[in-house]
Amino acid sequence: MRLREGIHWNKSGIRSKIRGGLMRVGIMGFIYRNSPEKLIKTALFSGRITHSQPISDAASIAGAYIVKLALNGVEPREMFKPILNVTEGISQEFTKALKNSYEIAHSVIGDEDALRKFGQGWYADEIFAFAYFCILHYPKDYRKGVQIAVNITGDSDSVGSVVGGILGAMLGIEAVPVSWTEALKDKVKLEEMVLPLLDKYSQVSRNKLGS
Repeated sequence: MRLREGIHWNKSGIRSKIRGGLMRVGIMGFIYRNSPEKLIKTALFSGRITHSQPISDAASIAGAYIVKLALNGVEPREMFKPILNVTEGISQEFTKALKNSYEIAHSVIGDEDALRKFGQGWYADEIFAFAYFCILHYPKDYRKGVQIAVNITGDSDSVGSVVGGILGAMLGIEAVPVSWTEALKDKVKLEEMVLPLLDKYSQVSRNKLGS
């Protein structure tokens, strides 16, 4: 609405720490996989179009960067330091949530008790903490990781989408249950949108290798 009113995109974002920025930046980790500086800058700007707040800033960067790491074959436990490095100093709350997620995932606490420690998932730092916990616990199991995410008591669809995007980048389409992909609404339309993007990325990658 603020954009429609003519407010410039870099000032249109509301001062909010909810999850809007994080929800849409995963694709930036794919597009700018080989350009980390551009990835960070673009993810930050994308988030600020709607949400301008330090927690949202950090989560947007983390949400894109973790997809890059997943595509590069980095194991979830090895993602902690790189994500901390690119977000540290932006938001103390986000840093705390990230560290908390990592520590709880490596404790003896069971899934249900652990997930209660992350809040309800309505804010960007909570959603990322939930998502990172899920991929730390189920790095090779797409179905289980997503099922845990979508059964939390809070913003389950948001957490599930972030987990699904990260695990999808890690494991590939083969890891997604066929029954899930077949049941997708507008599957053909989604494929029509995604395939040109894949072709474009392949062209860019080939050009970089050639140069």
